[in-house]
Amino acid sequence: MSTASHDVVAPAAAQRSDGVWLAAWRRFKADRVGLVSACVVLAFIVLVAVSALGWVAKGWQDEVGV
Repeated sequence: MSTASHDVVAPAAAQRSDGVWLAAWRRFKADRVGLVSACVVLAFIVLVAVSALGWVAKGWQDEVGV
């Protein structure tokens, strides 16, 4: 009788990837135009928030000096 030798090989340990969002952030950091555009959009959002709180353009509807 012949005997078949079945060697059981342990699977290699899978390396954990950094993740999709980290890869996207790294690609975004390398894009200078994208970073500048994001800063402009962030500045608009801050301006909207500050205006809503009344810190900027507080009386823009009032007629002054007429």
